Amino acid sequence: FKPSQKARLRVYEFSRLKTYYLAMTDATSGTGHNPSVTTSSSAFPTGWKVVGGGAEAIWTGTGQLLTASMPSGTKQWTAISKDHYYTDLGQVRAYAIALQEEDIPGFGDLDIEYKGGSSSYTSSGSDDANVTVSSDYVIGCAGGEATWSGYGRMLWRMYFNSGVTQVLVESKDHIVTSSGYTRAYLTQIRKRP
Repeated sequence: FKPSQKARLRVYEFSRLKTYYLAMTDATSGTGHNPSVTTSSSAFPTGWKVVGGGAEAIWTGTGQLLTASMPSGTKQWTAISKDHYYTDLGQVRAYAIALQEEDIPGFGDLDIEYKGGSSSYTSSGSDDANVTVSSDYVIGCAGGEATWSGYGRMLWRMYFNSGVTQVLVESKDHIVTSSGYTRAYLTQIRKRP
């Protein structure tokens, strides 16, 4: 496929089909100690849903770490980062990838859903959470979130289990003890029956 640029929305054309079925957008936060941003819900046309996304922490000094990269509604992806222990102003960028959900010639329709899994609390150290894909679906993308009190908890790992049926997310406090929750998310896709 080859990219075609329209403002901040990138649409990919599958050369053989000459029709658009996949699109991507991104958004960048303002500068801060704990920046957050959500991609625009108007970035994708009617009949499209987000199937995946990602996040990037952008810093200028000692660094910022991600605390969230997760779906937030059918057309958005949210990213949050923070500095930790040492002050460092930074930004965070969120990416969202969407698919056309209905009327794909020669294929049919898709069901695209979002699922949040367990929310696990810890008073310190490393913690994990997971979410399992529903039967008859495949995982589109992993997402995760770490909340905190005090200095903070950051995401340090998001991955699929060996059978690609679960998303596992891990968060950790760094240098200073901090309590909080870890939550796992996923997008799941299937061909509509």
